[in-house]
Amino acid sequence: MPVSTQAVPDALLDRALARLLDRRWGRSYLVGHALATSLKRGAALDRRLKQVSPDVVVAVAASQDIAFSRSGIPVIQVSDTTLEAISGYYGLFTDVHSISQWQAQVIAAFSSRRASHTLAATDWAREALVRDDKIPPHAVSVAPFGPAIRPGGKLGPRPSRGPTKVLSVVSDWDRKGGDRVVRVFEALRARNVPCEFTIVGRTPQLPSGIHAPGVIGRDELAAMYRSHDVLLELARSNAAGVTLTDAAGFGLPAIATRTGGVPTIVADGVSGILVDNTDEAAITAAVDAIAQGRSELNHLSRGAEERAATVLNWDAWSATALRVAESVVGGPDA
Repeated sequence: MPVSTQAVPDALLDRALARLLDRRWGRSYLVGHALATSLKRGAALDRRLKQVSPDVVVAVAASQDIAFSRSGIPVIQVSDTTLEAISGYYGLFTDVHSISQWQAQVIAAFSSRRASHTLAATDWAREALVRDDKIPPHAVSVAPFGPAIRPGGKLGPRPSRGPTKVLSVVSDWDRKGGDRVVRVFEALRARNVPCEFTIVGRTPQLPSGIHAPGVIGRDELAAMYRSHDVLLELARSNAAGVTLTDAAGFGLPAIATRTGGVPTIVADGVSGILVDNTDEAAITAAVDAIAQGRSELNHLSRGAEERAATVLNWDAWSATALRVAESVVGGPDA
């Protein structure tokens, strides 16, 4: 049964601090990681749990809700990273005020102690949770998330001839490496490599030859996954990689930078190719090799589809969550 604290208003103190620190010092105050609001949400959660009496709580990205919960019901925390790991890695968490950082660390410590077990979205997240939040290794399991977009019906065969169609989904131009994608395109065009590039999302002015449909809906994006040969994901930072997971479900292999949680999602040489974050020559060479070798592309496409069927899906995630839930019910927190 879903239980949400979204209707609980942020604490007045936290709203005031957010305005003050932003206006006076130009530093971020993370209300979503603030103590006063966390205390309110913990109390609201306990009242709701008393009404529904569950055997176990699965808390998805809800450290602020569970940190000060006193219900005594076992909690499985679901996380894709820690604040320490993401600070300076994602722009939103780059310029956070020290007051806010301290509060977030307190909440992380309390929520980690409150949780009976934690499900990490990637191996990178698991390492961060053990290192930063001091969670015992045995209390953290890796359970990759499933897709946000699923293929409807069977996947048809991809064209065996013609230019290799390269797709990039760029939700954040700088973070997702849109500039790198353009440079790879220009390098391949200079070599006369037969490729067609599509960049989806909000983009600046692009060179002629790159198809840029802008921001598109889920159905249109699904069609893009079906019609292209390879996903080019050159993100500078990437925690859980939902685009990579979505693409794998369509049998679309990825050439992706080895950063954050990406290596958990893309199996190098099996469902895609991982490249160093700063080695644009290697990235260009990888796309060139894919374009020149259709057998390699077919191998990686089958690998992506297999990985989606066995690892990157919600059934697999649910099976892990259920196994963990069964292990914590009746434990010392019950």
